[in-house]
Amino acid sequence: GTAQEIQKGTFGAGKGIALRYLRLTPSLAFAMLVYWQIWPHLASGPFAARFQDSIYRRCAGSWWSELTYMMNFIPFDSDDVCMGWTWYLGDDMIFFILAMGILPLYYHRRALGWMAVVFISGLSFAITVWLIVRYDLSIYVFDDHYTKYSYYAYSKPYTRAPAYLVGVAASWLKELLEERGVTRESR
Repeated sequence: GTAQEIQKGTFGAGKGIALRYLRLTPSLAFAMLVYWQIWPHLASGPFAARFQDSIYRRCAGSWWSELTYMMNFIPFDSDDVCMGWTWYLGDDMIFFILAMGILPLYYHRRALGWMAVVFISGLSFAITVWLIVRYDLSIYVFDDHYTKYSYYAYSKPYTRAPAYLVGVAASWLKELLEERGVTRESR
């Protein structure tokens, strides 16, 4: 597994990132092909022109940011992203790359890994608080607060990192418990 590769020094983060990209991107590209180039042709009725225009307008300018998982930064406004519902794929790819940097720290010296997780989570919380105060953000949906929240914070990885890092920390806790003999079978 990854832990053994890191401990032996044979861990290749670049290879892991490339394999993840090659595993996810063909499915994403196929979904984009259907959404952008086929689905609009199936539309009919009085709203078909507006529907088609919204797809063509978004995808013509941002298709490449989807396939490079940069859709949460380029275009910055998530309403201009080709397939807006894929925003978390961009975050998840960034978090995966971040984890590829944290894992060697953890397996070299566990305290460094934990400090990195705490530091990045704290930084994320600080950025989120700053955005809330600076732009008067709120999740209140009956005025422009939610629109601003969506624009500045909702899909951005710098506000979402702690959720991913909780999963990283949970796997480390599980590993620590197993090393101490605490398993499902030992209950």
